[in-house]
Amino acid sequence: MAKKLFSLVAAFALLFTACDTAEVGEIHAEKDTIDLDTVFQCTSVKYVIDKAVEGAKVTATSNVEWLHVNSVDEEACQILYCSEENTSSEVRTGTITIKYAGDTAKVTINQDGVAAAE
Repeated sequence: MAKKLFSLVAAFALLFTACDTAEVGEIHAEKDTIDLDTVFQCTSVKYVIDKAVEGAKVTATSNVEWLHVNSVDEEACQILYCSEENTSSEVRTGTITIKYAGDTAKVTINQDGVAAAE
């Protein structure tokens, strides 16, 4: 009887242990979308980390050539980036992808085109 009870308790404990998931860090950008003028400019976007993971680092990349991620300032919780001048009349769009401990946040950057001459 004691052996059956022990087996039942062990199986029950294993069931709950197997369903336990580890917490992972979460990252959220302060803004989902940023609109920029046509000129060259450097600025930043802030982020917030929930459930910090020891040793995890924030990284950021751009998906277009005209938008450059300069640095990640982990103390100030911000991504520093520059956009090249847009000499086209077309609005252009790029994305900064911010990653942290398996989580991802994306910020869409829209840059105005040059106004047509009248």
